[in-house]
Amino acid sequence: MTTASSGINKRKKPPACDYCKAHRVLCHPQLNGPCPRCVEKGVDCRTTPVIRKKRRTKAELVQYEARNKVTSCHDSSSPGSSTSTLGSSQFIEPILSFGESSSMVVIIRPQDIIMSSNLEEPIPVPPTLQMSAEIIEEFMQMPRNAPYDSHHIRANPFIPLSHLKTKLQAHSWDLCSLSPQERVLTHCMLTLIALHSTNPFIIGPGEVSVEGRQISSTVSPLKASGVPDLREYGFRREAMIRQLWAEALWLANQQGVATNTSKENAASCWILGYLRYVFLGQGASTYVAAYVHHMRTLAEDGKLSKSPDDLLKLRGHMISDAIPALLAGKSIPITPSDELLLVPHKPDSMEHLIHTFTTRSCTISEVFYSIHTFTHNILRLSRETVENLTGAYARSQPLDECFLAKHFASLDIFHSFLSATLQQISLQLSPGRAAPQTMYYLRVCSYGLVTSWGTLVLVLFELLKDRSLHHTARVDHYEDSNRDNYPAGISAEMSNQRLSVHLHHARKLASRTAVEVCENTRDIPSIVCLMPPRDLARWARFLMVEENVMDITRAQCSQALECIRDAFKLLGFSYADRTGLIEDIDAHLASFAVESMLTQLRQQDEVWMHDSGYPIANTNSDWLGLQTGLR
Repeated sequence: MTTASSGINKRKKPPACDYCKAHRVLCHPQLNGPCPRCVEKGVDCRTTPVIRKKRRTKAELVQYEARNKVTSCHDSSSPGSSTSTLGSSQFIEPILSFGESSSMVVIIRPQDIIMSSNLEEPIPVPPTLQMSAEIIEEFMQMPRNAPYDSHHIRANPFIPLSHLKTKLQAHSWDLCSLSPQERVLTHCMLTLIALHSTNPFIIGPGEVSVEGRQISSTVSPLKASGVPDLREYGFRREAMIRQLWAEALWLANQQGVATNTSKENAASCWILGYLRYVFLGQGASTYVAAYVHHMRTLAEDGKLSKSPDDLLKLRGHMISDAIPALLAGKSIPITPSDELLLVPHKPDSMEHLIHTFTTRSCTISEVFYSIHTFTHNILRLSRETVENLTGAYARSQPLDECFLAKHFASLDIFHSFLSATLQQISLQLSPGRAAPQTMYYLRVCSYGLVTSWGTLVLVLFELLKDRSLHHTARVDHYEDSNRDNYPAGISAEMSNQRLSVHLHHARKLASRTAVEVCENTRDIPSIVCLMPPRDLARWARFLMVEENVMDITRAQCSQALECIRDAFKLLGFSYADRTGLIEDIDAHLASFAVESMLTQLRQQDEVWMHDSGYPIANTNSDWLGLQTGLR
């Protein structure tokens, strides 16, 4: 074959004409004339050329987006443009350096960020933030200067905090002086510490209020007479937090922290899994699985500490891994074998501890060691809930009423044990009974115990409510295809009645638990102890949706909602709040106040009309219609 004929065969087919493309039909373009379809239809055959752009590289896309953000910020700040309602103090100005010689200032305003609670994990990027030695020193000294405010780091038995600080201090706080695994861990720690920092490098050069500067060291912040609204700081720090997180992910991927077992890598995996949970709501992630794998391998090799304090810390981290998985309806990552391997401590039975705690005053050590029993039963009940009720397979099967009855009985016993433990903790919190640091950790334990128990109850209620909403269609399906799964003589109506009874029981239990959770939330010793925003929002939705059928008074419901609203004001210090939950709660509480006022006026009206001899039937219907309209 000649070169000329080869070139003709390799020539591309001419593009389709405009008429064929508009009608989405196959075109047969001709080199020297109109296509057959245009000749048949009697239309002018034209072909508009398409200019194909060159595909840009990833670096070019990053710079292009950065320039667009800078341009949009300059346009919005020009005269005649709309300004932010949050004020100029909320601008975030992280300096991102691309290379050694050039730098670019990227200004991100809150309105430039998509107002959605469903964020995505940042794309891993190489470290570009130039953190000065002063900033690194300040961050690494925070756990020492404020030991009560960094329990996420101090309570992790795998973080060699003293070793890292000593090594960095000897090398002028240079991160490059650390080993690769230590550098990954330190970068993850800096991301976690930045959630509570007021350094201008994190939140920008704007002003910081007195409440913002003191909130991390404030004891019992929710007991203050006026809880400050700190949501602006969550928006100001978000861009820098995501940048630190993206760099930590890149370093973690480069060093293979999920596959190479070490204590440092285990701690890095736990922090990365925690970030995914609080920002994305993903309770079961690859990093959590890697963390459990590292713990298991270290325990098998005999490299885990057996000190009583470290064993208690491991117990606490087991709960922090199980509860997010339970809320997400995923399998609990800690198996019974892992639990015995990691903490070779045989816990006492709940019945024995209930008898002990209700008959005598116990020591502080006995109270702390009861955490072993509490954690063991939390993990057991969480596994049973996932395997029989909330898991992917359990949700596809008919409701196991036999297990549900046993589960309710287990929850009742567990609540008795919880009440006895809280009573002992309250005795230890008496003035002069324990050191301030010990009292702090007792209150942290009290809050953790109540919120863990509350998660079991809330998840059970949400499952039963979901089943009740879709019960008819499911029962019809199983009656047609799986009749053997139901006992003889049980109809759809009878099954629905039984489900209603279980749902009523779960709702009563959840309503009382909501009050307990909110009362303990008021007693938190520090802002960092608060549960993640997504978990707290679930309790708020429960209280607002189920207000008319709960087993608590209107006053208790209002107090619980006020506590959640104030907690969200404080959580906004660390996390950008896009839920609008604070405004929803305020509107709900306002409707409570109006209804209460109308009820009082109605009672006064009825008394006056009764004394005057007027009929009150029509008046009652008018008041009822007015209250319904307000709702």
